[in-house]
Amino acid sequence: MQENVTVEFGTFGDLLIDDSMIKNFDCTPKDKDANYISEYSKINDFLINQADEEQKNAFAVTNVMLIDGKIAGFYVLQMGVTKVSKKYRHNNPNFHGVKNGNVGYPCVDVPKLAIDSNYQGKGLGRILLKHLMLNVYWQVVPVIGGCLITLDSLNPAKDFYSKFGFKEYSQENMSKTLTAMACLSNDIETVLSISDGVPDPSVADEINSIADTLPIFSWESPNDVVVKNK
Repeated sequence: MQENVTVEFGTFGDLLIDDSMIKNFDCTPKDKDANYISEYSKINDFLINQADEEQKNAFAVTNVMLIDGKIAGFYVLQMGVTKVSKKYRHNNPNFHGVKNGNVGYPCVDVPKLAIDSNYQGKGLGRILLKHLMLNVYWQVVPVIGGCLITLDSLNPAKDFYSKFGFKEYSQENMSKTLTAMACLSNDIETVLSISDGVPDPSVADEINSIADTLPIFSWESPNDVVVKNK
């Protein structure tokens, strides 16, 4: 990042987010490509019209990045099942599963990920994606599994996702503007320089600071019940 800022993370359920904050979000780049205007509009509209309802109905969870009370970025997580091309499975030795590419593989799907145009070009997309991957690594996969993180990348963003281990995986072409990409959950440690849950000293400060923003799930048991971790 080019400057020091205080970044706050949370979900629609635990952050104070009002309508004006949502309506002011716009991920359309300053140097926008006319071919992608409709895609940027879909992302903005999702935050305004769908995110809250989908979270209330347990369809998906929207994770928000706040800076100075403004929505700087967000990503959405939901569980899914996807088919994987033979080429992807062949080129990824860490991919484990049955060899028939027509069966569905469990995945953590990312329907939306975006940075507000006022915060683009400052390294926040990298922070947001690392938050997403750590969220999956520490909070999702250990509880319910999921061998892939999947997303539909706008074509101009393909190189960005590739730096984090995402590769084209679909058996079908999506569109002229989107490319289906996936990262193996087994590769998250390598991508983020983590070994057995411990980040490498070279990235420890950043990884730990991001990890500190992840939600901690707890349950307060009745007085007569003792809960022990095994």
